[in-house]
Amino acid sequence: MGVVLSDTFTGSDGDAWNASTWPNFYDSLGTGTHDIQGNQGRLLTGAGAYAVMQAELADSSLVDFEATYDVEVQDTTESYFQIEFRSSLTGDGNIYELVLRRDTGYLAFEKKVSYTPTVLDSTTLTITTSDVIHFRLRVVGSDYKVRAWLNGASEPGVWDLEATDSTYLINDRVAFKAISGAGGT
Repeated sequence: MGVVLSDTFTGSDGDAWNASTWPNFYDSLGTGTHDIQGNQGRLLTGAGAYAVMQAELADSSLVDFEATYDVEVQDTTESYFQIEFRSSLTGDGNIYELVLRRDTGYLAFEKKVSYTPTVLDSTTLTITTSDVIHFRLRVVGSDYKVRAWLNGASEPGVWDLEATDSTYLINDRVAFKAISGAGGT
């Protein structure tokens, strides 16, 4: 696997993400933002129940990929960070997702068929406000694996989640998503 994307989010606080790397954003309410803060890409939803702010990679045509990224826990209210992969561009709701719920530490691989999720594998992480969690997501063939570890710790030698499913093997889109909870905070 070659490097498709490497982004260190260099720029001044408040600057936009690199449009050639991140050409598409989806904001379900029209009041979310995406900007650079402290050399990190930041996604903020608007205020509203299950508001979504999503960033899509420019080149996601590779079926197999490995992604390393960090998530900073701003607070532990009901909200979600997700990565969608092997999803179509038509929005048909047939996708795989890696889901992190910040309020419970729930981490899971889910397969969605017409937006209805089935859990392929899950675990629970112990997280608190201000934690930075490092992730390594590997998607090869029909095998999906992820490692997660807190900042300051070493990357574990074992996978936290492993799943196998061959329902969707074409990759038209990879997207990073922030979703507010039912309370819309």
